[in-house]
Amino acid sequence: MTRRSTLVRGSARLSDPNTVAVEVGTPRGAFTVTTTADATLASPTASAVPLLVPVAMRHGRSLHLDGEIDDTQAEGLEHVQSTLTSWYSHLGRAVVHAPVFEVPVDRSAGVGCFFSGGVDSFHSALTRSERITHLIFVVGFDLAPEHPLVKTALTEVRRAAESLGKTLVVVHTDVRAMSDRHGMSWGPLYHGAAMAHVAIALSDHVGTVLVPSSFVRGQTPPWGTHPDLDHRWATATSVLEHDAIEVPRPAKIARIAQYPTAMEHLRVCWQNRDGAYNCGRCEKCLRTMLALRAVGGQCRTLPERIDPAAVAALKLTSGQARAMRRNIAAMTASGTGTPELLAAMERAVDRSDRYWSRVFRTHAWVTARLPF
Repeated sequence: MTRRSTLVRGSARLSDPNTVAVEVGTPRGAFTVTTTADATLASPTASAVPLLVPVAMRHGRSLHLDGEIDDTQAEGLEHVQSTLTSWYSHLGRAVVHAPVFEVPVDRSAGVGCFFSGGVDSFHSALTRSERITHLIFVVGFDLAPEHPLVKTALTEVRRAAESLGKTLVVVHTDVRAMSDRHGMSWGPLYHGAAMAHVAIALSDHVGTVLVPSSFVRGQTPPWGTHPDLDHRWATATSVLEHDAIEVPRPAKIARIAQYPTAMEHLRVCWQNRDGAYNCGRCEKCLRTMLALRAVGGQCRTLPERIDPAAVAALKLTSGQARAMRRNIAAMTASGTGTPELLAAMERAVDRSDRYWSRVFRTHAWVTARLPF
């Protein structure tokens, strides 16, 4: 079926030295995305491109920009679109209409790292410390601007940055409304584009920005940040690097457990039950607590006690079950797991195995009876 060609228009400007305003016109109406920082921003049109291209791919085939892009960015967009269309059938290629110019490579010597205070970002910040000059914390990605924990999170990352001797740049953005409004999943698709937007806007301060990996090589699904994707958002003055794709999460946790700064300020929770910084009861909190227990790590921001009943009650995806098995093996080898806790972990894995076995059998049964 041929898709109806629709038009997306975009323009960007610095409304003040610290604020980029991206104006977007789509078949669903016009609106503005605002990104502000406690540092000066630059390259408004170039920084808007990562936000606009997925929207154009989602709703039409034509993106008109009121501004120029450089030849590095224009070339990268071809690869970005090839990758995204190979992953997601609901996206189509968009023709980007904008003047393209050549500029000499003249990047800032600063090196930034996106820093949420989680396992992945702490690992990058600690192991790449000699390179990194700036840590970048964004309000509006995993924590909405109005979230009651924003103030606490900012306090923790400021203390962590000071302890690590790095300049902290705090960014506020309402960009997530863009993905929500246009039906683009934040994790699998849009958050990588949003990170590229921020990195390019900060190009006067950091010419290279590290994107901490979420997965390990060989187990990387289609995802908004990806080793095949991040560097393709580059401009002549801004490069993104996907960091630590070779390091599995248990190894990251074992590494950061050796650093008091990480153990003092770690933030892993996204459910934040009862308004807690780390609730200690969700799957991610418990997975991290178990991995820390296995290596003898003690974290101030996570509960010291692990509730076996909460572990046993977990409903795990197949990937989470693999992580639980690794934790069982590690805790058994190190002697850090009590019989009650190890039994609870085994129960959670067994339930997961039975569930996914039923799913796969049902899928096979249905597939075998399809008339084609």
